[in-house]
Amino acid sequence: MPAYGTAYFPIYDTETLGITLCAHPNGQKVHRPPVLASVAGTLYMLLESSLAVLGAAPPPNSDENKTWAWNFMPEHLPFEAPYVKSLAVHPDGRTLFVSAKGRTFSLDTGSLKWTCQSNWAMPFIGEAYFDEELDAWVGLCIHEGGFDRACSCDTVPIASECKNMPAWKLGKDQLFYADRERHLGATLLSMGDSRYCLLDCAEHEDQAGEDYAAHRVYHVITFRLKYDKDGELRTTRRLLRSYEMTDAHELNEPYKRPVPFWM
Repeated sequence: MPAYGTAYFPIYDTETLGITLCAHPNGQKVHRPPVLASVAGTLYMLLESSLAVLGAAPPPNSDENKTWAWNFMPEHLPFEAPYVKSLAVHPDGRTLFVSAKGRTFSLDTGSLKWTCQSNWAMPFIGEAYFDEELDAWVGLCIHEGGFDRACSCDTVPIASECKNMPAWKLGKDQLFYADRERHLGATLLSMGDSRYCLLDCAEHEDQAGEDYAAHRVYHVITFRLKYDKDGELRTTRRLLRSYEMTDAHELNEPYKRPVPFWM
């Protein structure tokens, strides 16, 4: 995830603990959060009307001219990347589903061919994750009245186009307070084995009325999901921790939703 106004991505090596930089695919500075998806060990970026794929890591001890680089695919996207609302990797491990402007598309990462599923959109905001125990995708709900809850959605068969929206359920338990004026955004992460982490960001109460909230509160909520005996989606083993943070700069950072990652 690049910092606002820069043209480089920091890449963190979890084995060496080293950090290097990778240039933005078109060399431009970043002014909106990029749409990134990891499928079968490869990182993809949806950029305007193009698909970029991150190349292989440079060999160890290689010269300075051999760095991380993006490769553009020749075929244009069937939608514009800024309109993407949600994405999810299919349980087959190679197909990426993307919803944009009320329609859902699937990308076969083996052939790099796009298919328009139909005029329906997944019920998520941001990335959703396949939950093996629930046999469904799980993410934060995009629909009014459900912004502060998780929801689950049946996956769709790959063999044929899915003309009708798959069945989905809204979670019964509120995870955060999306209607508060101080709320800035929330992001859901999957930790595997039906375990999830929600990072919720809000302005500190001393920032009321400020144009830019440098003083923020982060609520980190871990939980599990399951269907109860009535078939309702419920949270269990829920734990909450809160942290305060003050930005080290006074720039008006436009990203409201927190950008966490899980390793």
